[in-house]
Amino acid sequence: MAKFAVLGSSYVERLRRFTSEDLKVPGEVRWFGVPGLRCDSLSEEMWRRILTYKPDCLFLHVGGNDITTTTSPKDVVRKIMDIYCNLKDSGVKSVFCGRSSNKRQSTDLSPAILKQLSDNYNITVTPKRKDEGRTHRRASNRCKQAVREAYKAISRIDDGFGFSLEKDKSFKDKCNEETTDRLVNAVIAGEGGLQKCPFTLREIQGASKTYYISLRDQARRKESGKDKEHATRSRRQSRRRERAARLQQILRSVKEEALEGVAREKIAKVMTPEYLSSEESDYDDNGEFRHFIVRRLAWQKQTFKTLKDKLEAKHKENLSPQHRRQLRSRRILTIPSKRTAPGDCPKFIRREDEDSD
Repeated sequence: MAKFAVLGSSYVERLRRFTSEDLKVPGEVRWFGVPGLRCDSLSEEMWRRILTYKPDCLFLHVGGNDITTTTSPKDVVRKIMDIYCNLKDSGVKSVFCGRSSNKRQSTDLSPAILKQLSDNYNITVTPKRKDEGRTHRRASNRCKQAVREAYKAISRIDDGFGFSLEKDKSFKDKCNEETTDRLVNAVIAGEGGLQKCPFTLREIQGASKTYYISLRDQARRKESGKDKEHATRSRRQSRRRERAARLQQILRSVKEEALEGVAREKIAKVMTPEYLSSEESDYDDNGEFRHFIVRRLAWQKQTFKTLKDKLEAKHKENLSPQHRRQLRSRRILTIPSKRTAPGDCPKFIRREDEDSD
């Protein structure tokens, strides 16, 4: 059964009494009436209640208290659309806006609300295909960081807080939905409230799901004893990303004649982790770090390898003597890496025979 909601000012509360909560729709109906509600005065508590309820269909009837003799119609419409977009971002499948009115009688409003809810309930309860009119917003790194910090902060003061990571649980289970709701509210509060929060509700929920998956995978690796292997692989990938960023920075500062006759823009496109050798840590018998072991990529031309070495040398020249002494030594092995070339590897990099040096 679908969940329905009606959101508006004090006339919504009067309408609830007028209709005796019977809207003749197949599902639960909840009323969110706020006396004196204006478009820009929807409280965080009301948002929390709506998020907790998670309606499938919501009839939005606001704007009446915003209408005055000096009101700009565009201003009212913009404010209504802000609420509309926030509701859609929070996961409400269908939001229907009623005509803005400052009429006081419930009987003037009830026909429009009842008809629109009844006419559109079937749209709500009929599932749509996943690829129909659906947009996904990727959570920003800042939003992901805010979610992680909020999760850890709540965990420190509440031992019972946290995602359920058992194998028979999923992100959509009720216990994890409750954790997500609390996490979303914490992030919004940490950013100064809904009006000041730079993230949409859907973005925070997406970042919460990403963090849930990260915690779940971490727990699975720990159970199977693969957590150390994952940590080693992550550190190796991190070093490649740092090296790529370092070479990109040096590339922007060197002269054209140092680029082996290749355009700077072409080199910049391939100066990425996929085109760099991995550095594996090597330790002595006492477990002390000795150096990084490097296996060259056999499919790369010698000219490109030489160019990378020149950029590395230029980077060392720019370092202070103290930082130069702190650099870890690298030992290049004659045995090449088994990593294959990316599918879109350009010809000026890839060897035709792909034999090792």
